[in-house]
Amino acid sequence: MMKVKLIVLFFFFPFMCFAQLKTLEIKEKTGVPYKIFREPNLEAAVIVFVYAPNLDEIKFKATQGWIKGTEPKYDEEKYRWELYLPVNVRNEIRVNSKGFNEGTISIDAIPKSQISYEVYEKIIDLRAAPRLTIKSDPSDAKVVIKSMADDRVLVDEYLDKGTFFTDKLRAGMVKISVEKELFKPVDSLLELKNGEAFSIEFKLESVAKFVQISTDPSDAALFLNSKKVDNPFFGNLNYGTYTLTSKSDYFRDKTKDFTVSAESDAVIKLVMEKKFSQVSFDPSVVKNAEVKLDNELVLVVNGMVQRPYPYGRYDLQVKRNKYELYNQRIDINSDNQFIKIELVESESDRKTGKFITTVLGLGGLGAGLYLMQSGNKNYDAYKNATTRTEAASLRSQVESADRLFPIAFGLGGLFLGIRIFL
Repeated sequence: MMKVKLIVLFFFFPFMCFAQLKTLEIKEKTGVPYKIFREPNLEAAVIVFVYAPNLDEIKFKATQGWIKGTEPKYDEEKYRWELYLPVNVRNEIRVNSKGFNEGTISIDAIPKSQISYEVYEKIIDLRAAPRLTIKSDPSDAKVVIKSMADDRVLVDEYLDKGTFFTDKLRAGMVKISVEKELFKPVDSLLELKNGEAFSIEFKLESVAKFVQISTDPSDAALFLNSKKVDNPFFGNLNYGTYTLTSKSDYFRDKTKDFTVSAESDAVIKLVMEKKFSQVSFDPSVVKNAEVKLDNELVLVVNGMVQRPYPYGRYDLQVKRNKYELYNQRIDINSDNQFIKIELVESESDRKTGKFITTVLGLGGLGAGLYLMQSGNKNYDAYKNATTRTEAASLRSQVESADRLFPIAFGLGGLFLGIRIFL
């Protein structure tokens, strides 16, 4: 039986001692007169005065150490401890005293300075409600507090400049959740006790990354997971895998899978492959012609351009003797592009042709009339001929005129018809 009592005492004694520990109250003290440093070699120090008149066996420990050759000193006249810390070093002083939980004093990285603190026993009013302070990074996170007793939501609001404070909660176990879009939410359990103040800080881990996406060419249509987005795209994307697609009339579609993570690239560019076309013309139209695309001379053999051209819009020029210069904006948008062109004869050549055909037409009509009149005249002479030889000669001339004047009339009419057509 004694052994059982010893075992029970062994297990529960630490908890009993812990339950009896009191709390330190540490506050910065103001209005303390400035004091000349006692040690000339410590003028480049941060001196911390700690007033602790009611505590026994108090001890201090600095996480970054004291100035070399110094240890905490107690000034019996001022009832305070003097602590000497290195300048421009972030430090933390741990305060220990018999029967109390450990307290801490945080010292920022500052140059030569003098700071005073008061350390004394914190008196807990068991009738006062718990005081809770919550801090968060990022500062605009949302805090939700639930009661673990009945899962009731006690608080649901955003932090004000990174801090939330309340003294309206009852004692008991609560669940504190801090969340923000594009960050991983954090939960924590905390037992609130009457008369005590609690402070808790959260640093949320980002689950998103700012990403910039663009294409080459820059005017392509851009799709993110099949949804069209602006090109270029700027924005935060949650960690994960995505599919990018870009489309353009003159380029082949480009698709790429990419992963967003803390280590992934923040800049993504889709370089698209150009489409090429085999261009051709009517051989009879471009024969012996000079063909240019965007002012570049093109080699054409039997109507076929001898190298493929990228899809796109071009200025087409065709220059051929006796024809007007052909100049049009064309669109090459298929793998085998036939381009139909119509050349117009030049105005000067057309005028020359009209003049020649007019002269030939009128000349033919004139020759026909002359032959017809000559035949009539010879026929009259034939009828009045006095000798057989004369009659035979005139008859031959009449027959010759009868055969030739229709031909002359026909040729004249033909050339005049051509003239009218031109």
